[in-house]
Amino acid sequence: MRKGILIVLVFSLLLIAACKVKLVCNEPYIPYGTDCCLDQNGNKICDKDEAVTTTTGETTTTLGATTTTLGGAVTSTTLKPEDRVTILGDKNAKVLVKEYGDFSEVATRNFYDQIIMYKLKTDYIDTGKIAFEYGHFVFTNNSEGKRAGEALECAADQGRYWAYYSLLTKYPDYLDDNDLKENARKLDLDRKVFADCLDTGKYAGKVASDYDEAVRLGGDKTPVITINGIVHVDAVLLSYKNFKSLVDAELAKKGIEGHVD
Repeated sequence: MRKGILIVLVFSLLLIAACKVKLVCNEPYIPYGTDCCLDQNGNKICDKDEAVTTTTGETTTTLGATTTTLGGAVTSTTLKPEDRVTILGDKNAKVLVKEYGDFSEVATRNFYDQIIMYKLKTDYIDTGKIAFEYGHFVFTNNSEGKRAGEALECAADQGRYWAYYSLLTKYPDYLDDNDLKENARKLDLDRKVFADCLDTGKYAGKVASDYDEAVRLGGDKTPVITINGIVHVDAVLLSYKNFKSLVDAELAKKGIEGHVD
Protein backbone atom coordinates (compact mmCIF):
# COMPACT_ATOMS: atom_id res chain seq x y z
CA MET A 1 0.00 0.00 0.00
CA ARG A 2 2.77 2.39 1.01
CA LYS A 3 4.64 1.53 -2.18
CA GLY A 4 1.61 2.44 -4.27
CA ILE A 5 1.17 5.76 -2.48
CA LEU A 6 4.86 6.53 -2.98
CA ILE A 7 4.63 5.86 -6.72
CA VAL A 8 1.60 8.16 -7.05
CA LEU A 9 3.39 10.88 -5.09
CA VAL A 10 6.54 10.70 -7.24
CA PHE A 11 4.46 10.75 -10.44
CA SER A 12 2.56 13.82 -9.21
CA LEU A 13 5.77 15.68 -8.38
CA LEU A 14 7.21 14.91 -11.81
CA LEU A 15 4.01 16.13 -13.46
CA ILE A 16 4.10 19.40 -11.51
CA ALA A 17 7.76 19.93 -12.42
CA ALA A 18 7.06 19.30 -16.08
CA CYS A 19 4.34 21.92 -16.07
CA LYS A 20 6.79 24.48 -14.75
CA VAL A 21 9.40 23.89 -17.50
CA LYS A 22 10.00 27.18 -19.25
CA LEU A 23 9.69 27.24 -23.02
CA VAL A 24 13.13 27.87 -24.51
CA CYS A 25 13.41 29.28 -28.03
CA ASN A 26 16.66 29.68 -29.91
CA GLU A 27 17.34 33.07 -31.46
CA PRO A 28 15.92 34.60 -33.58
CA TYR A 29 12.79 32.96 -32.11
CA ILE A 30 10.88 34.00 -29.00
CA PRO A 31 8.16 32.26 -26.94
CA TYR A 32 4.67 32.56 -28.41
CA GLY A 33 2.12 30.74 -26.29
CA THR A 34 3.16 27.09 -26.33
CA ASP A 35 5.29 27.54 -29.46
CA CYS A 36 8.12 29.73 -30.77
CA CYS A 37 7.83 32.48 -33.36
CA LEU A 38 10.34 34.46 -35.40
CA ASP A 39 11.55 37.83 -34.07
CA GLN A 40 14.04 38.76 -36.77
CA ASN A 41 14.64 42.35 -35.65
CA GLY A 42 14.98 41.46 -31.96
CA ASN A 43 12.22 43.76 -30.67
CA LYS A 44 10.50 40.96 -28.70
CA ILE A 45 7.44 41.06 -30.99
CA CYS A 46 6.56 38.17 -33.29
CA ASP A 47 7.23 39.21 -36.87
CA LYS A 48 3.83 37.94 -37.98
CA ASP A 49 2.19 40.33 -35.48
CA GLU A 50 4.11 43.42 -36.55
CA ALA A 51 2.94 46.26 -38.74
CA VAL A 52 4.20 46.11 -42.31
CA THR A 53 4.18 48.80 -44.99
CA THR A 54 2.71 48.02 -48.38
CA THR A 55 4.19 49.25 -51.66
CA THR A 56 1.56 51.98 -51.73
CA GLY A 57 2.71 53.39 -48.40
CA GLU A 58 -0.34 52.21 -46.45
CA THR A 59 0.17 50.44 -43.14
CA THR A 60 -1.31 46.98 -42.72
CA THR A 61 -1.34 45.46 -39.26
CA THR A 62 -1.48 41.69 -39.17
CA LEU A 63 -2.71 39.98 -36.00
CA GLY A 64 -2.52 36.24 -36.41
CA ALA A 65 -4.69 35.42 -39.39
CA THR A 66 -6.60 38.70 -39.31
CA THR A 67 -5.58 41.57 -41.58
CA THR A 68 -6.59 45.15 -40.81
CA THR A 69 -5.90 47.97 -43.24
CA LEU A 70 -5.29 51.51 -42.03
CA GLY A 71 -5.81 54.34 -44.50
CA GLY A 72 -9.18 53.55 -46.00
CA ALA A 73 -8.08 51.22 -48.80
CA VAL A 74 -8.72 47.50 -48.94
CA THR A 75 -5.62 45.30 -48.84
CA SER A 76 -5.73 41.87 -50.39
CA THR A 77 -4.29 39.00 -48.38
CA THR A 78 -3.19 37.37 -51.64
CA LEU A 79 0.35 38.32 -52.56
CA LYS A 80 0.59 39.89 -56.01
CA PRO A 81 3.62 39.29 -58.24
CA GLU A 82 4.69 42.93 -57.89
CA ASP A 83 4.65 42.56 -54.09
CA ARG A 84 7.12 39.67 -54.21
CA VAL A 85 9.80 41.68 -52.41
CA THR A 86 13.32 40.35 -53.00
CA ILE A 87 15.25 43.62 -52.71
CA LEU A 88 16.26 44.90 -49.30
CA GLY A 89 15.71 48.66 -49.20
CA ASP A 90 14.38 51.14 -51.74
CA LYS A 91 14.28 49.46 -55.15
CA ASN A 92 14.78 52.92 -56.71
CA ALA A 93 18.01 53.59 -54.79
CA LYS A 94 20.82 54.98 -56.94
CA VAL A 95 23.27 52.32 -55.79
CA LEU A 96 22.59 48.58 -55.74
CA VAL A 97 24.86 46.11 -53.99
CA LYS A 98 24.26 42.58 -55.20
CA GLU A 99 25.68 39.34 -53.89
CA TYR A 100 25.62 36.16 -55.97
CA GLY A 101 26.06 33.45 -53.37
CA ASP A 102 25.54 29.93 -52.09
CA PHE A 103 24.07 29.38 -48.62
CA SER A 104 26.17 26.25 -48.19
CA GLU A 105 29.32 28.42 -48.36
CA VAL A 106 30.50 30.30 -45.26
CA ALA A 107 31.69 33.38 -47.19
CA THR A 108 28.15 33.99 -48.47
CA ARG A 109 26.75 33.97 -44.96
CA ASN A 110 29.60 36.06 -43.55
CA PHE A 111 29.03 38.84 -46.07
CA TYR A 112 25.44 39.18 -44.92
CA ASP A 113 26.29 38.99 -41.21
CA GLN A 114 29.50 41.02 -41.16
CA ILE A 115 28.80 43.62 -43.85
CA ILE A 116 25.09 43.96 -44.61
CA MET A 117 23.68 43.41 -41.13
CA TYR A 118 26.66 44.88 -39.29
CA LYS A 119 26.09 48.54 -40.22
CA LEU A 120 25.39 48.74 -43.94
CA LYS A 121 21.68 48.08 -43.44
CA THR A 122 21.29 50.69 -40.70
CA ASP A 123 23.48 53.41 -42.22
CA TYR A 124 22.85 52.93 -45.93
CA ILE A 125 19.92 50.65 -46.73
CA ASP A 126 17.44 51.89 -44.14
CA THR A 127 18.28 55.50 -45.06
CA GLY A 128 17.50 54.90 -48.74
CA LYS A 129 21.05 55.47 -49.97
CA ILE A 130 21.53 51.96 -51.35
CA ALA A 131 19.64 48.71 -51.85
CA PHE A 132 20.77 45.11 -51.50
CA GLU A 133 19.84 42.19 -53.72
CA TYR A 134 20.75 38.52 -53.59
CA GLY A 135 21.39 36.26 -56.57
CA HIS A 136 22.22 32.55 -56.70
CA PHE A 137 25.73 31.36 -57.61
CA VAL A 138 26.11 27.74 -56.51
CA PHE A 139 29.53 27.45 -58.11
CA THR A 140 30.38 24.17 -56.39
CA ASN A 141 27.30 22.51 -57.91
CA ASN A 142 26.21 21.72 -54.36
CA SER A 143 22.70 20.25 -54.46
CA GLU A 144 21.81 21.57 -50.99
CA GLY A 145 22.95 25.07 -51.99
CA LYS A 146 20.72 24.92 -55.06
CA ARG A 147 17.73 23.69 -53.12
CA ALA A 148 18.23 26.38 -50.48
CA GLY A 149 18.17 28.97 -53.26
CA GLU A 150 14.97 27.50 -54.66
CA ALA A 151 13.40 27.45 -51.19
CA LEU A 152 14.24 31.12 -50.73
CA GLU A 153 12.40 31.98 -53.93
CA CYS A 154 9.43 29.88 -52.80
CA ALA A 155 9.33 31.85 -49.55
CA ALA A 156 9.21 35.06 -51.59
CA ASP A 157 5.92 33.87 -53.10
CA GLN A 158 4.45 34.27 -49.61
CA GLY A 159 6.18 37.55 -48.80
CA ARG A 160 8.81 36.13 -46.42
CA TYR A 161 11.97 36.29 -48.57
CA TRP A 162 14.20 38.09 -46.07
CA ALA A 163 12.90 36.23 -43.04
CA TYR A 164 13.70 32.96 -44.81
CA TYR A 165 17.07 34.37 -45.91
CA SER A 166 17.91 35.03 -42.27
CA LEU A 167 17.18 31.41 -41.32
CA LEU A 168 19.41 30.10 -44.11
CA THR A 169 22.33 32.21 -42.91
CA LYS A 170 21.87 31.31 -39.24
CA TYR A 171 21.40 27.56 -39.66
CA PRO A 172 23.71 26.47 -42.51
CA ASP A 173 23.80 22.82 -41.39
CA TYR A 174 20.09 22.39 -42.05
CA LEU A 175 19.67 22.63 -45.81
CA ASP A 176 18.09 19.34 -46.88
CA ASP A 177 14.53 19.37 -48.16
CA ASN A 178 13.00 18.41 -44.80
CA ASP A 179 14.87 21.25 -43.06
CA LEU A 180 13.85 23.73 -45.74
CA LYS A 181 10.21 22.74 -45.28
CA GLU A 182 10.59 23.00 -41.50
CA ASN A 183 11.76 26.58 -42.00
CA ALA A 184 8.47 27.24 -43.77
CA ARG A 185 6.60 25.96 -40.73
CA LYS A 186 8.65 28.18 -38.42
CA LEU A 187 7.74 31.21 -40.51
CA ASP A 188 4.06 30.25 -40.52
CA LEU A 189 3.97 29.91 -44.30
CA ASP A 190 1.35 27.88 -46.11
CA ARG A 191 3.31 24.65 -45.92
CA LYS A 192 1.48 22.86 -48.73
CA VAL A 193 2.00 25.74 -51.14
CA PHE A 194 5.65 25.96 -50.12
CA ALA A 195 6.21 22.20 -50.44
CA ASP A 196 4.57 22.12 -53.88
CA CYS A 197 6.79 25.00 -54.99
CA LEU A 198 9.96 23.26 -53.77
CA ASP A 199 9.06 19.73 -54.88
CA THR A 200 8.18 20.80 -58.43
CA GLY A 201 11.41 22.76 -58.84
CA LYS A 202 9.47 25.91 -59.66
CA TYR A 203 12.53 28.13 -59.27
CA ALA A 204 15.28 25.78 -60.45
CA GLY A 205 15.41 27.86 -63.63
CA LYS A 206 15.81 31.09 -61.63
CA VAL A 207 18.75 29.63 -59.69
CA ALA A 208 20.38 28.45 -62.93
CA SER A 209 19.78 31.82 -64.62
CA ASP A 210 21.42 33.70 -61.75
CA TYR A 211 24.41 31.36 -62.03
CA ASP A 212 24.77 32.14 -65.73
CA GLU A 213 24.53 35.86 -64.99
CA ALA A 214 27.31 35.65 -62.39
CA VAL A 215 29.52 33.76 -64.84
CA ARG A 216 28.93 36.39 -67.54
CA LEU A 217 30.07 39.03 -65.06
CA GLY A 218 33.32 37.12 -64.66
CA GLY A 219 32.59 35.29 -61.43
CA ASP A 220 34.87 32.35 -60.79
CA LYS A 221 34.22 31.75 -57.10
CA THR A 222 31.40 32.22 -54.61
CA PRO A 223 30.27 34.78 -53.69
CA VAL A 224 30.46 37.45 -56.38
CA ILE A 225 29.88 40.99 -55.14
CA THR A 226 28.79 43.76 -57.49
CA ILE A 227 28.12 47.44 -56.93
CA ASN A 228 25.89 48.89 -59.65
CA GLY A 229 26.75 45.93 -61.86
CA ILE A 230 30.52 46.21 -61.48
CA VAL A 231 32.25 43.18 -59.99
CA HIS A 232 34.58 43.94 -57.09
CA VAL A 233 36.98 41.04 -56.88
CA ASP A 234 37.56 39.78 -53.34
CA ALA A 235 35.20 42.42 -51.95
CA VAL A 236 33.80 39.72 -49.68
CA LEU A 237 37.17 39.65 -47.89
CA LEU A 238 37.19 43.36 -47.11
CA SER A 239 36.56 44.81 -43.68
CA TYR A 240 33.38 46.79 -43.20
CA LYS A 241 35.34 50.05 -43.31
CA ASN A 242 36.96 49.23 -46.65
CA PHE A 243 33.72 47.96 -48.18
CA LYS A 244 32.00 51.13 -47.00
CA SER A 245 34.63 53.11 -48.95
CA LEU A 246 33.63 51.31 -52.15
CA VAL A 247 29.99 52.16 -51.55
CA ASP A 248 30.79 55.79 -50.72
CA ALA A 249 32.78 56.12 -53.96
CA GLU A 250 29.82 54.90 -55.99
CA LEU A 251 27.44 57.18 -54.13
CA ALA A 252 29.75 60.14 -54.84
CA LYS A 253 29.38 59.44 -58.58
CA LYS A 254 25.65 59.93 -58.09
CA GLY A 255 26.13 63.12 -56.09
CA ILE A 256 25.08 61.44 -52.85
CA GLU A 257 27.01 61.79 -49.63
CA GLY A 258 27.96 58.59 -47.83
CA HIS A 259 27.31 57.94 -44.18
CA VAL A 260 29.42 59.97 -41.76
CA ASP A 261 30.19 58.20 -38.50
